[in-house]
Amino acid sequence: MKRFLLILMLAAGMLGFTSPVWADAISIHGVSVGSVSGKESTRILHVDEDGTVYYRAYGNKKIYYGAVRNQKKLWEFANNEGIPLHAEEFSGDRVYFYGIRDQKLKVIIYDKTGKRYEAVAPGTYNLTEYYGDQVLADGTYYLRAMQGSAEVLLAFDAKAKFLWKRDFSSVVSTIQQDNSLYVLDKKYGLFKLRTDGKAKWKTPLKASSDSWISLEKDVLYIHDSGYEPGRAMLSAYSTDGAFLWMKPVAKLMDTFMIAHGNAYHYVDVEGSWNSYDAKGELLWSVSIPEFDSSFDPDDMHFGLILILNDGSLLLQDWSQNDYGYVMDLKSGTLSKYMYSTARSGTTYTTENYMIYYEEEEDAIVYADLEGNPLHRYHYAYKPDFTEDETTYFYNETTFYTVWNSKIYKIVVPLPASS
Repeated sequence: MKRFLLILMLAAGMLGFTSPVWADAISIHGVSVGSVSGKESTRILHVDEDGTVYYRAYGNKKIYYGAVRNQKKLWEFANNEGIPLHAEEFSGDRVYFYGIRDQKLKVIIYDKTGKRYEAVAPGTYNLTEYYGDQVLADGTYYLRAMQGSAEVLLAFDAKAKFLWKRDFSSVVSTIQQDNSLYVLDKKYGLFKLRTDGKAKWKTPLKASSDSWISLEKDVLYIHDSGYEPGRAMLSAYSTDGAFLWMKPVAKLMDTFMIAHGNAYHYVDVEGSWNSYDAKGELLWSVSIPEFDSSFDPDDMHFGLILILNDGSLLLQDWSQNDYGYVMDLKSGTLSKYMYSTARSGTTYTTENYMIYYEEEEDAIVYADLEGNPLHRYHYAYKPDFTEDETTYFYNETTFYTVWNSKIYKIVVPLPASS
């Protein structure tokens, strides 16, 4: 899911949406970018800007990971350890894997030339407990894991060399920017972690297990829902730890918040979408119609707030009906806000379209944000728009999919707008 949302944030806004004139339907035949012959259940993990496709596949009772580009297999290896590795981060020219077996934590890094780096972290680690990983701009790899009853943060360099480990048991949230990692900790408050594992600065503050941190334009926003039922505290700090402001607000709906455009946006448990500026002043608050009469604060049926390329925000919801609701709000530099719902598990929504596969017609359907079909393209290679998808959308018109042990790049020739 993380990859799916990231694709939408990068892809949305690629095309203008102005009364298109639709051409006749045409058959689309993909261009093979590489073979995964003899493998089953191939899943595309990531596609780089240069067309490098990273994949995971199964064959001969083994799990394979690899990369292909322009019909050439760059590298592939079989994981013989009996458990899946996790490819969580793609940064620069490298992909970062981790896995735990017999309480040993292994990190594997591949670059695009196929050169492999690996290391085993000192100590023993729990097999089932994992909390997240991040890659800094310089290639430093941070991995959070459980060591006994304690959570720890481990650091490796871009060649998988183990650097250091520190206790992270009381950490509730982190946010990364370039080569900086900002940490919110119930014991130590807010601090900035240096690449040597020590704190560059610390700001004492109270944080609960329900606290979240986000960052936008040198302002750290902290939303803490651990005060009283239905209420929370929203505060802001500079990136050098200086306190800016604090105010009580309605409680956050799960973790659906984002800092963007010098403002802070989130959906609260009362069913409102709120925006605060960098000084803590409320810009606007809009009630979401679908939640006025049937809101359940324990029901996780929001998607994330996504950033579109034109500066708009899209509130993605894939558990409601098959239509979209557009709201035009006048607010500073952000001129347009959209609330869109999509078909559960089957539809990709961008700024301009809903895109889904219509099995009865063997076609890809492009619909407007209200769900009205605009055009159908008959497609020789059926994409899999399921939760465990083999289809990876690169942008609105280009995606990658797997068919008969080959990875295909599909470019949909959308007609010109008038």
